[in-house]
Amino acid sequence: MNKHLGAAALLSLALMTSTAAAKENWRAIGTVVYDFPLQKTVLDIGRDNGRFEAIQLLVEGSDVEIADLRLIYGNGEPDDIQVRALFKAGTTSRRIELKRGNRFIKQVIVTYRANGKARISVFGDMADVKPKWVELACKSVNFGIDRDIIDIGREEGT
Repeated sequence: MNKHLGAAALLSLALMTSTAAAKENWRAIGTVVYDFPLQKTVLDIGRDNGRFEAIQLLVEGSDVEIADLRLIYGNGEPDDIQVRALFKAGTTSRRIELKRGNRFIKQVIVTYRANGKARISVFGDMADVKPKWVELACKSVNFGIDRDIIDIGREEGT
């Protein structure tokens, strides 16, 4: 982790849903491309992106050591999160729950060290999005039988 790297840091805000997000309600809320030694970068998120219950980081390009995250919520309240982990290129962080969930994020401040040109995308789990439930099957039951089987066919999908 003692390598000194040079070049310019590029900050971009990704507002489109990415295929890297595992769930339908995960939305890309910011991306940082960087290749400096230990540095802090501020991602301005803003209320327009909605409320979030959790965030997750995706590292691409090269390995990145993330020291700390600081979230600034819409009301100005800070949330300091010690990460202190090395992320291999192509990996994601754990789900990072927000304080008291369902929050607007004003800024995400990342303190990091990259082992080369890298990209970290920040995804937010949208609090306002309701899960889509689909009825797969239905069966009437009574108290006379202690076990019932509900058959679900392939046509219902995955």
